[in-house]
Amino acid sequence: MVAGICWPFSYFVLILFCKASADSSSFPYIRQPALLRDGDPGFDMLLLVRTWPPTFCEQLREQREECTAPPLQEFTLHGLWPEYSSGGWPQYCSTVEKKDGEGYDSVNGELSKKITTTSSYGSDDSDDRKIRCEWPSFHGSTLNFWDHEWDKHGTCAAPLLGNRTEFFQTVVNLHDQFNLNRLFHSHRLWPVGNSQGIFDSTEAAHAVEQAWGVKPRLACHKGSLAEVWICLDLDLKAIECPGKVKPGQMCGNQFRMPPGAQASSDCQQFFPGKGKNWAQYLRWPAIIGFSILMGSVVSAVLVEMKRRQQRGGEGSSDATAATYEPLGEA
Repeated sequence: MVAGICWPFSYFVLILFCKASADSSSFPYIRQPALLRDGDPGFDMLLLVRTWPPTFCEQLREQREECTAPPLQEFTLHGLWPEYSSGGWPQYCSTVEKKDGEGYDSVNGELSKKITTTSSYGSDDSDDRKIRCEWPSFHGSTLNFWDHEWDKHGTCAAPLLGNRTEFFQTVVNLHDQFNLNRLFHSHRLWPVGNSQGIFDSTEAAHAVEQAWGVKPRLACHKGSLAEVWICLDLDLKAIECPGKVKPGQMCGNQFRMPPGAQASSDCQQFFPGKGKNWAQYLRWPAIIGFSILMGSVVSAVLVEMKRRQQRGGEGSSDATAATYEPLGEA
């Protein structure tokens, strides 16, 4: 029936239409990107998206896959996404600007900096190590992950943020500016030891609002915190997220934070005191110190009680002697 209707019309146009309809109906839970509008940069806001890796790896295990790197107990970058405040987003805006095999920006013909090229992997350059620590992939190649984020989102942000190198640098700077690891850790919104934490969504949102003046979007997967979204305007200032800009699964009144792995020694400098669970290191010294203190207090109390007892005993003897002292002769 469909073929009978479609055939008299433009074959290729209708085939594309039918295919798009089939694709969208197959994945109804995925938000559909809006078409790029003429005469504008392709968006009117951005989303800064950070991931809680242990939850991401839980999602993979449900799909019978595994993370290819230990899930860090740190918020890491997912990306910076151009968005329409009315809903939807542009994507894959310029396939010409994809990085070629030599690591060149094909549009400008300039050599990309180390953070976006394969040759830099494992170098001692601090910028390179910083982005590898703060923006890693937990499922496959990190470089492929970066390529995907640039091709899908970065090319659309280019009218505002510039070329590939400038895009990556901006994202890392924003990650530092809106430092979720330090914020959540300082508000004790953090797993303790190997136990997952259960936290109040309102408390987490309030912590973000206190720090940056806006409420975040908290995305959950089956009750576990998956991502934190912060909306930005075109000046890269934090704004309240429009009503239609939200993840598929918002967190409820509470969320869990599964524990993860500590950052490697190469990455510790980029997570100073944020990912470490200092409580587990200080637990036993605190217990020992408290025991010593209590022992000293108890000893002092016992000594004082004994001293008072002795004084009381001496007073009683004197009183008895005075009472029964023989009377002198009249």
